[in-house]
Amino acid sequence: MNAYWSKLGQLYSTEGIERHPKLLTHAANPTPVHLSKNVYRVFYSGRDKSNRSSISAVDIDIETSEIIDDLNYPLLAWDDGHPFLGTGVSIGNIYGVDDTLFVSFMAWRNPDRGHWYGEIGVAKLYADTTIDKSSVGLCLGLNEHDPISLSYPYVLNTGKCLEMWYGSTKTWDVGNLEMLHTIQHARSFDGGVSWKRQGQCIPYVVGQMQAFSRPSVLKVGSTLHMWYSFRGEGGAGYKIGHSIKQGGQPWVFSDVALEPSELGWDSDMVEYPCVFRHAGFVYMLYCGNHYGRDGFGIARMNLA
Repeated sequence: MNAYWSKLGQLYSTEGIERHPKLLTHAANPTPVHLSKNVYRVFYSGRDKSNRSSISAVDIDIETSEIIDDLNYPLLAWDDGHPFLGTGVSIGNIYGVDDTLFVSFMAWRNPDRGHWYGEIGVAKLYADTTIDKSSVGLCLGLNEHDPISLSYPYVLNTGKCLEMWYGSTKTWDVGNLEMLHTIQHARSFDGGVSWKRQGQCIPYVVGQMQAFSRPSVLKVGSTLHMWYSFRGEGGAGYKIGHSIKQGGQPWVFSDVALEPSELGWDSDMVEYPCVFRHAGFVYMLYCGNHYGRDGFGIARMNLA
């Protein structure tokens, strides 16, 4: 698939809007659920004044960029009574099992003594696409394979099993004062009740591609395509990379799919992609500067 992406502009920002105190800034990790025609409910992670994240949503016509409804309240908050949510909850993706939709997420933990870390949780969505808080549970925690920290999952239902790709920190300092955070793979044959970790799937290069986050996977024919944020060392901003997997072959890096613009809301970094099909096209929601503080935008794939 020879393709390039056209940026269509910023869709949503929290700037200049009176905000719920748990959603004062940021609209990170945009995640769409189709409502009707060109309207999507886009879930995102916002932050309070102490940088603790919660999940909310906004309904947007992606063709006209019109905001249909801004929910502006937490659908799942960091303090919703589930101890493992810790000090933040950031959305991963939304997927279906039989007739039920689930939302995967990263739960942030910030112990009094020790480094922050993340684990992976899951919850059910009601028919109106709000989150069933009583269903919140731990999906993937730390263990001997992933002992430090986990991040934003992407779950794909293949019809045979559930495939999950997620981030895992291997060290907070790989020798250049930057973390090594890789994309790992796990698989479930019982609808997500239990997961078998498959190990690292995307190669890294220290200094160039060593911190990955927020994979998004799309199957085209027999080929899997993955988009993800990546950065190197020295405080470099995120770019969005693209890798492909043919059948039983390993993942292979394809190209840098999206880079920062020369000016504007996404001129320092582009990150946290979510790729989806709509009306015969493939679209990408993504964040810009300051890890989503400047909101999110949309791009469309064009086949060369």
